[in-house]
Amino acid sequence: MGCYADVFAKNCSILVYKNVLPDFLTDIFNDCDKQHEFGQKASKIAKKYGLDNLADWLKEDENNEMIIFAQKVSIIKKRLSIYGYSDEYYKAQITKALDERKEWLEELIEDNKRDIEYANSLKEELDGLSHFRENGDENVDLIARIKQIDYTEGDELIDSIPEDIIFYGCIRTLEDEDYVILDYSDLNGGGYMEISEFNNRSNNPIIIVEGPNDYNILSQSLRIIYPELVDNITFLDIDSYKVESNAGAVVKMIKSFAGAGIKNRILAVLDNDTGAKSALRSIKKPIKLPNNLKIVQYPNIKICERYPTIGPQGESIMDINGLAGGIEMYLGEEILTKDNKLEKVMWTSYMPDVQEYQGELVNKKDVNKRFNDIVKKVVNEKYVYDFTDLKTLWDHIIQELSSISPI
Repeated sequence: MGCYADVFAKNCSILVYKNVLPDFLTDIFNDCDKQHEFGQKASKIAKKYGLDNLADWLKEDENNEMIIFAQKVSIIKKRLSIYGYSDEYYKAQITKALDERKEWLEELIEDNKRDIEYANSLKEELDGLSHFRENGDENVDLIARIKQIDYTEGDELIDSIPEDIIFYGCIRTLEDEDYVILDYSDLNGGGYMEISEFNNRSNNPIIIVEGPNDYNILSQSLRIIYPELVDNITFLDIDSYKVESNAGAVVKMIKSFAGAGIKNRILAVLDNDTGAKSALRSIKKPIKLPNNLKIVQYPNIKICERYPTIGPQGESIMDINGLAGGIEMYLGEEILTKDNKLEKVMWTSYMPDVQEYQGELVNKKDVNKRFNDIVKKVVNEKYVYDFTDLKTLWDHIIQELSSISPI
């Protein structure tokens, strides 16, 4: 008979699987989403998420076991972005699927002209498809359609759409505070797949940064800002293997990956400074990177619009976005401030290819120490710190990942 798993959204089973789960689901749901209980206790949890049938079964026997993965839609949406799903990708894929369905129906109608009854039934189905698409393919109501399915007959239209696209299409219409639930209870112990197969990181995007300090700040801040996303992102290990990792070296690395035909989804994230701008000149036209590789810079932020600098001409307040936007500039005003003054940026080397100076913090080492101290206070003492600029940086990275389509 086999074992089954359901994915629920808005109290509706939007996907059902027998014996095994697809990779996209085992990537999307993480161990931190898992809730494992028995009997009455489990029944109350299932009831909270609107899983009434499961709740009724659980309370029948204290040995009845529940394993569900439940997470807020806001987090699931971010994970989908990390794996390359976007509204643009969704629209292209669902349009492709529905166009293929339309062409298939039209060919069947043409091939079965003499069977009037069958041809008419196909025409009704074609009319139904047109009605389904009347508000635009990106606006089709998948949840409403799924709710109407008679599972003794099925729905060939829904079956013609890839399952990951159905999942994305349903999730994108939900409120951020809603929950998405994967009921794994029946599959557990069935012998078809192990729970350890969830998020083995093999499909994670790889993030490459300029140096160990960027890695330290980004990895530690991710655990604080978006702890639910930690298992979905992999950083290139530049420290253990002593990988050269300045902006120029990162750009060369990405070009080497392109030449070698590497298929992983890789995002290189460079400082928002003159050095990165200079390095990026080497991949302007006519070189075009493959779709799975991308290089971006840190985003502009407000604190850098008017920032104290020092150079040969003395001290001045300048917009240092694009000139001296190293990772430390995203650590927040409290960390960047000493004796009630912002740590100064010093203008160093002039880069003739972009005709601009490179700048960096004078007391970079002290600033990084203050960051590490703040992280310890946040983790150990529940200290409340304003990580707004690092959150902006992480949202920027997640948005850029969404533009690298799934492989």
